[in-house]
Amino acid sequence: MNNLHVKKHIRRTYLDQRKALGQDHVIASSQLISHRILSSESYRLAKTIFCYYPSNKECNILDVAQDALNEGKIVAFPKSYNQRYMDFLQIHSITSFEKGRFDIMEPISNQVVEPDQDTLVLVPGIAFDEKNYRIGYGGGYYDSYFDRFSKSGLKKIGVYYQWQKTPMIPVELHDIPLDHIIHDG
Repeated sequence: MNNLHVKKHIRRTYLDQRKALGQDHVIASSQLISHRILSSESYRLAKTIFCYYPSNKECNILDVAQDALNEGKIVAFPKSYNQRYMDFLQIHSITSFEKGRFDIMEPISNQVVEPDQDTLVLVPGIAFDEKNYRIGYGGGYYDSYFDRFSKSGLKKIGVYYQWQKTPMIPVELHDIPLDHIIHDG
């Protein structure tokens, strides 16, 4: 089985498990993970926070975005434009979203935020491994973004439920590992 087929199998398996999650689990785990993010040094030191809008029972970190707004940090969410291209757009309110590509909520703003060494990116995914590689939906948006801004010094933290950890993800040249991970375990 080649790397592409292995990734597809892992993606399908973990997506099925996530679909089966009960809402109580999603809420409790999301609260615990959000608390861990808010308590982390990476969050405290960051001046800019890049979040994601949860869909399909992903860990809900909107409380982190609200806290960052309250703290006066710059907060931005991804907007995808075409295959493998996205930017992070600044929001000023947690209600400033509309349905975008792939039926994922995207910011209404058109204010692009460029990352720097004071930027923390909270990264969703479907499966994560011991070396901080991740499998997303397969579009390559995050890897492409991280490659575009590889010299920016931004910090990448994977956000996931502990059961989403898999022993090993096949790595390809375009795959970029995360700097850290935060989960509910």
